[in-house]
Amino acid sequence: MPNVRGLLPAPAIAMQATADTSIPYGPHATVYHSAGVVTLSSLSGLTLTKVDLNVSPKPKVTAKLSLIDGDTITAVNALLSPYGKVKQYWRTGEYRWHPLNGVASPVMGKPNAPVAMSTPPVTAPVTPAKTEQVTIRVQPAGGKGVTVEEVVPDPTDDEAQPIVVEAHPATNGGPIETVKRWQDRGTRKQPTARSITKIFSMVDDVIVPSRDLRRLDAMKRRRDAGQASFALITGPAGTAKTRLAQAWAFVNDLPVVIIEGQSIQTAGDWFGGVIPTDHGFDWVWSDAAKLLMTGQPCLIVIDELNRPENERALNGIMGLTDWKGTVKPVGAPSAITLKPGQCIVATLNEGPEFVGTVEVDAAVRNRFSIGIRMDYTTEPVEVRILLQQAPGIDKDVAKRIVRVAHSQRAKRDDDTLYPSRNVISTRGLVDIAQSITVGQLDPKEALWANLDSAFWPEDKPALNVLIESQFGPDPEPVDDTAMDDLDQMLGDL
Repeated sequence: MPNVRGLLPAPAIAMQATADTSIPYGPHATVYHSAGVVTLSSLSGLTLTKVDLNVSPKPKVTAKLSLIDGDTITAVNALLSPYGKVKQYWRTGEYRWHPLNGVASPVMGKPNAPVAMSTPPVTAPVTPAKTEQVTIRVQPAGGKGVTVEEVVPDPTDDEAQPIVVEAHPATNGGPIETVKRWQDRGTRKQPTARSITKIFSMVDDVIVPSRDLRRLDAMKRRRDAGQASFALITGPAGTAKTRLAQAWAFVNDLPVVIIEGQSIQTAGDWFGGVIPTDHGFDWVWSDAAKLLMTGQPCLIVIDELNRPENERALNGIMGLTDWKGTVKPVGAPSAITLKPGQCIVATLNEGPEFVGTVEVDAAVRNRFSIGIRMDYTTEPVEVRILLQQAPGIDKDVAKRIVRVAHSQRAKRDDDTLYPSRNVISTRGLVDIAQSITVGQLDPKEALWANLDSAFWPEDKPALNVLIESQFGPDPEPVDDTAMDDLDQMLGDL
């Protein structure tokens, strides 16, 4: 970013009476004024935008700029001076519209006021090669003025490509390879969250109690306001904890980076590390750090918070998740500050059956003020999940598979029946259903194919009783009025 304390007031070039005036502004733009028509052009002669000051109300004009620096913004200010000006905050790289009349448009992130400097600024500021692409729109008279926003694919364009999130200039640059958005799934229809019964809601394709959705939405509203609020999703394995977090981000059109807890060995690994290069050692930011440094609203998912190398590695996220929202990793060239709208959701499995975990320090856990406890859901809902995730499965077969799971879970703590203390998870049920529809196994064989990998040989007699009760020579009936009534309430999802 230019080493300045804020841009100087834009020259009133648009109001000059002289005709055919062309003035260069830095290495990227030229402002040209002729007979009341002001044009912003690149030095190569490409017209970026044009405004006719003689027209009333003023027309809507769009300018797309791929190279943004202080000189270019100064040129834009000169072009738009009859309306107001675009101000750059040099500490964060943010741009905000300050209209002469009307209401200011929303700004992404919390702007920093210009800071008095004890030493004079550098006379020859360094211009970055490239930062972010923005759109500058001049609305008609009576509108909101000029807005500065991220360029997104045209929703009417059948060939629209997924949004590419560029890294902050202070990082090593380039796209953030692990970022995900709903557009990445190859569909133009954005997922939604909606209530499907009085108790359950559907977040994209994940069915959860409505209270869980309300809590996540409450966390987002607090983050949008800049408050320190983060969510922790706990529960047994295979209950779609990570899938819920990502689906919720898709619903809210947030880019997502997932940090695998087991990949963290030291406190600094959350945000990057020092690696050897041909010319010494360089700090390389992690994808999560790059996404946070863009300043845009996003979601960082910490998957399996309790699986780093040791407990002390969890100390690395404490600064980011407290009221300061700032962390400075040892060896990093700069600090990271959490901006409003940037959310953090962590997941973890807890229980005696999870042995590859570490204890989560109470100070770390206390920073996650929103808690969501996920568990295995009701039989009708799990049947619905199987019908969604394994299209083509027979509904009667799906009901019988789910009943095996619920019967096993009811007695999982009986050491005489299940010495392993393992459980048939919802994820396991989906695997079984897909082994039937795609793997072309019969239901009984699909069940054993999954259970032989998850359970001990000592569990097999009890499991065999359950499987034979549903898929043996004389299976129990599956008619269940309560299940069918709730299934009818859910309807076609």
